[in-house]
Amino acid sequence: MQKLIVSSQRVTGPSADGIIVTAFKTFVETENGMYDLCNYFDFQELDDIEIISQKSFFSVRLNIPPELKKAIIDFLLTQHIHKDDKFDCYSFVNKYHNVEEHKKSYLMNYWKLKKLVFLPKVGDVVFFLDTSRQLFRHASIYVGWGVYVSVYGAGGDIHFATLKDMKNSFGGENIFLATSRL
Repeated sequence: MQKLIVSSQRVTGPSADGIIVTAFKTFVETENGMYDLCNYFDFQELDDIEIISQKSFFSVRLNIPPELKKAIIDFLLTQHIHKDDKFDCYSFVNKYHNVEEHKKSYLMNYWKLKKLVFLPKVGDVVFFLDTSRQLFRHASIYVGWGVYVSVYGAGGDIHFATLKDMKNSFGGENIFLATSRL
């Protein structure tokens, strides 16, 4: 089994869209060693993963739902290696909820939004919106322990980050909990 190790170390760099973003440095641990996720492409036989989040001196194995684990595995098998510039953060959260359409203009047809008041439950989807201009800025999925997973930019890679880091990177004055209308 391969493990994704989400370290407490933050890295800053451009997303696939050229936006400067901050996320946790993530590694893939195999029986042969530890590799930076950005430079690792040997996921051909991937059928299960564990996500370990490291903060300072603590490590926690995140207990994520099977359907979210499947969405991450599917991304690693199909998008991580073959970057598709039509696949973005909205595509990722939509695929997780079996929504076929991913154009921003159709998002309100498939998602019901409620202002995020408390920390979401594992597997919950959050959207970052600029409500004054009715613009969607970013979407991600909560994986636990203050960590979210999403795709950074059209054709971008999977990243793990905090709400604060994503809000600073992508903007959006409001954060909403999104539930599928399907």
